[in-house]
Amino acid sequence: MYVYIILSNSDTETIRDLFSSYTFEIDEVLANRAINCNGNRRGKTTELIVTNYPTEKAIQLQLLESRPFFTLVVP
Repeated sequence: MYVYIILSNSDTETIRDLFSSYTFEIDEVLANRAINCNGNRRGKTTELIVTNYPTEKAIQLQLLESRPFFTLVVP
């Protein structure tokens, strides 16, 4: 059995080092931050998306289609 993992975290050197092994893929996305102790730092910031599977959209769709999360049962 294979487990698919996805997590997000702030873009820090520690997180990049922790997940820099060949078994993880790291992608950057922009995320909105409405709360920050420094009002000037609110707004868009870089967030990391870490997965243990390929993150190409075509491959993601294949994974979703091959591993349904639930089965719809219609009475």
